[in-house]
Amino acid sequence: MNDKVDAQGLPGAYSTQFNVVTTVDVAGVLAGKSAAECIWMTDNSPDSTGKGSAALETVCRRGQVLNWLVYSLDSERRPDGSYPPIARILNIAFLRGDTDFLAAYGAGFDVKVFGAPDRIRSPYTPVYAYWAGMVPVKADLGRTRYRMTLEIAGSAGGRPTYVELSQPSITVSG
Repeated sequence: MNDKVDAQGLPGAYSTQFNVVTTVDVAGVLAGKSAAECIWMTDNSPDSTGKGSAALETVCRRGQVLNWLVYSLDSERRPDGSYPPIARILNIAFLRGDTDFLAAYGAGFDVKVFGAPDRIRSPYTPVYAYWAGMVPVKADLGRTRYRMTLEIAGSAGGRPTYVELSQPSITVSG
């Protein structure tokens, strides 16, 4: 364990931000396929497990920033000029136990949405909103599952479609 800290008292050796990227086959979800068939998660933590599945376990440290991003497959403009529905993160809630949906970190792990999708898409400019939060410096060591709710806007006759993932987790290591 590295005891060095930065000016804010955060572990300096763990200043790398980890990106948790979720790729969604939107057409597959709308066709009724399971999340296991249509959603793949990965991150840039070298110690994580479950990469390429909806059960990613991101290994991180206290004081580290995590960014959650979602990319939709087949998001190119259609021949009629319209765009297909895209997925976005609606909510991230940390779980305590198997069925109790209380935030494990409470307000200490303040995960918020950043960015704003543009009305005009371009192959040269990424269009996404992402969520970010910092692992509390006093977070308990160990694994904490979280529930990520995805919304596919403008699908199913104009009504959104929702997908909940409850298998991903973060593991705070020492």
